[in-house]
Amino acid sequence: MNSAGNGTPVKVGSLFAAIGGFCRAFIEAGATVVWANEKDKLQAETFRLNYPNVRCLNKPIEELTVLGDCLEEVDVLTAGFPCQPFSIAGERRGLKDERGLLFFQIIRIIKEFGRRKPKVLLLENVKHFKSHDQGRTYKRVQTEIQKAGYWFGDSNAKL
Repeated sequence: MNSAGNGTPVKVGSLFAAIGGFCRAFIEAGATVVWANEKDKLQAETFRLNYPNVRCLNKPIEELTVLGDCLEEVDVLTAGFPCQPFSIAGERRGLKDERGLLFFQIIRIIKEFGRRKPKVLLLENVKHFKSHDQGRTYKRVQTEIQKAGYWFGDSNAKL
């Protein structure tokens, strides 16, 4: 995965990193994970044990800032934002649930990078995310990603 255009490994940043599942996949593909964020203390400790060479910031995403936390520019930004608000197993409150609103923190972080924003976003959620609230939630997320400067069509969302 050394296709960053200059022969160097692709650099990855990870929001809602948990214990590092996305990070493992990228590392195994040859990328370099340079930083991660996880608010849960135990998950962050496990992440650090799994990836001792990756800078892991253990704080709520609402407190994370590109400038204040000196987040290095990355090629890929991953985020497995909370799925409970969108899951058929939950109350399905979506963007009316404060956990559902955390998606907008991803957009905020992207905007803070400005012209240095990640080239690629990889977001993960639950199977029924596209159909939540009769597709309105997905459409809102798609619109916000497009407004942040990314190309994102319906064919880009995979189950």
